[in-house]
Amino acid sequence: MRQNRTVVADFHVSLVQYKACHGNTVWFLRQVTVVMRVVMLMMHVAGCRLLHRYTRHSTRLRWLQTMQGLVRIPVSQIRCLDCGAVFTVLPSFALRYQHYEVHLAQALLEYNLIMNVSYRFQVSMLANLNPDCPPKSPMVLWRLMRWLGTAIPVTVFLLKLGLNPPTLFLEDEKFVSEAGRQTYIAALFHQDIIWWVAYLYSTDEPTMTRALLEYKRTVQESLPEYTAEAATVDAHAATKAALRNTFVDIDLQECILHAQRQVAADLATYQRQHPAVDPAFTAEISTAAWSALSVVNDNYSYPSTLITLSHSGDGVWGFPPR
Repeated sequence: MRQNRTVVADFHVSLVQYKACHGNTVWFLRQVTVVMRVVMLMMHVAGCRLLHRYTRHSTRLRWLQTMQGLVRIPVSQIRCLDCGAVFTVLPSFALRYQHYEVHLAQALLEYNLIMNVSYRFQVSMLANLNPDCPPKSPMVLWRLMRWLGTAIPVTVFLLKLGLNPPTLFLEDEKFVSEAGRQTYIAALFHQDIIWWVAYLYSTDEPTMTRALLEYKRTVQESLPEYTAEAATVDAHAATKAALRNTFVDIDLQECILHAQRQVAADLATYQRQHPAVDPAFTAEISTAAWSALSVVNDNYSYPSTLITLSHSGDGVWGFPPR
């Protein structure tokens, strides 16, 4: 319910003008009532006649980090005179759940996402804006970045831009450790676009399935007929199962690069276990395997999922028959 009881109002004034005009209750309620009449998601108490008669309920001061430093702005609540529902009125220049002015947050996000400026350097920038109360850690910027990803998921953002979600994509997950917490970042890619990113505490089949089903649900809210046709994955069995649970008829292709690396790792392991084998011979086998995985000749293409190397025990390695 709290999610539907906060209204963001554009007062068409600057931050300084807002602070000066906020004490004028008549002006304030007139501006807010205009917004409340057109915003249909504001949940009143059941049975309310929606006559949009309000009074100021309470006011508190909130810290806001701005381009000019740290300031305190008044944030008021209003109460419906018909049903008693209480709403928080947030000025449009302040971010919800974040102590940043919109223009400052936009600049910080652009520095990071476009100019690749580090969190640590951005913290020093914020400290210069407010030397009396500087931020203590780069984590303040990391939390801002996570807030953005939660408030506007990348899938929703790309759909609102009018892009078509991919039916063919790459799937991958990476192990990460941030602020002492271990998680996985799972993602779906198509060409240079990341279409879905999720933080997971496990990459087992149920967890991956729930995450991928959420991606599918998000896309199908805009495109009900959407489904995926094929995906390129690594050898992670749980991910393969989760993709099939989410998209029943999907075709899965194992990444050739992962297969190439696995062949090299297996040959290196065999070399350590059998030191009598000529290193030049295993290097030759590695080169042959790499070529077989990479090159399609006129007669046969070795699928990455079918390539195996067999050792006869007498020093002879070979590929399966064509």
